Amino acid sequence: IRQSSPAEIYYQYGDLSNRQKWLLEKLPKSESSVAIKKTDINVRDLASLTAKTGDEFAIFTLGSKRIILRGNSRGVEIDPVLFNKFTTERWRWSAHTHPGRSDIALNASGVPGDRDVLNRLNQDKSLILNSTGRRNVFDQNDNQLISTKTEKNKIKKK
Repeated sequence: IRQSSPAEIYYQYGDLSNRQKWLLEKLPKSESSVAIKKTDINVRDLASLTAKTGDEFAIFTLGSKRIILRGNSRGVEIDPVLFNKFTTERWRWSAHTHPGRSDIALNASGVPGDRDVLNRLNQDKSLILNSTGRRNVFDQNDNQLISTKTEKNKIKKK
């Protein structure tokens, strides 16, 4: 059986895989978090969870470990104690999602927003995905849309 794409899930033509359903059970509501092995999730799973729920999700990585956070439709709140753990142990903010299907949803968010988190983690860049699985790599100054053909196209900043 072929796994549904985030877009198919968003448009209600597909459903979550068993792994994605398992992850969603571990993240039942806003401000839930779960520590898992790096191999237990990928960024496509993250986009699929957002497509299903309309909530933002974020992945932080340290070696073979990942922590997944569930936010709500407006963002992901990171508990200050957990954020301190991320900074002192040097976790990397691998990716997060923004609900919606437009490319505008792929822009790094406002003030203090996504770029502030990058700065506070002393990190150069991270990945944003929307509800249909489209991707954007952002840094302190720019957004770089990554097409399905891995071409890079500039996204206009807000």
